[in-house]
Amino acid sequence: GMFMISLSNTAAQTIAVGQTLTFNTVILKTGCGECHRKNTGSVKLCAKNGIYEISFSANVTAATATPIQLSLAIGGDILPESTMVYTPAAANAVGHVSVTDVVRNNCCDYDRITVTNNGTAPVVVSANPVLFIRRVA
Repeated sequence: GMFMISLSNTAAQTIAVGQTLTFNTVILKTGCGECHRKNTGSVKLCAKNGIYEISFSANVTAATATPIQLSLAIGGDILPESTMVYTPAAANAVGHVSVTDVVRNNCCDYDRITVTNNGTAPVVVSANPVLFIRRVA
């Protein structure tokens, strides 16, 4: 079957450097292929050697007009190709970031997806971001 999960968060969050976004709302979940514990930041990919399409989008800003960035990570390791960068024109100017990436679930540690601040400044993520994960093979 086709397994998918879509998560969001109802409140804005400030993500410190090195920290991950958390999710308190499951918008959609089909089957039992992916696991998420409410108010945490990771999604466990359960299919051995499964291939997953991961999409993330959010409105973001920062307290200063400095470049901010978020990336997808698997097993805590940043996926460089997924890095999203936004530079606010002024303090607290909101912009939009999004990415779609494809990963293979490896056994051992590389089975958890997070959205991580791998930049050099805190990122304010507005309410209602979306993390969507769909098993494609």
